[in-house]
Amino acid sequence: MFKTVGSFIVSDNRHVGYEEVDFDWGPPVYAGVASSFPGISFYMRCENGREAGIVVPISLPLLAMERFQQKLKKMISA
Repeated sequence: MFKTVGSFIVSDNRHVGYEEVDFDWGPPVYAGVASSFPGISFYMRCENGREAGIVVPISLPLLAMERFQQKLKKMISA
């Protein structure tokens, strides 16, 4: 059995082709995973017409998210 307790799983979905899906009503406005799961993140392409980049949504349990935010604030303010 695969144990995921204390793990953070990352999946790179940049090359899946979500942004190319065509249902005959125009290009997608959002193309990616419909929901998030705690401890799992999906890298996705993102474009707003002027810039292109990568979106990395992060969903962690509450205590882990609070700690992540604290560490990120320290990194940004340094």
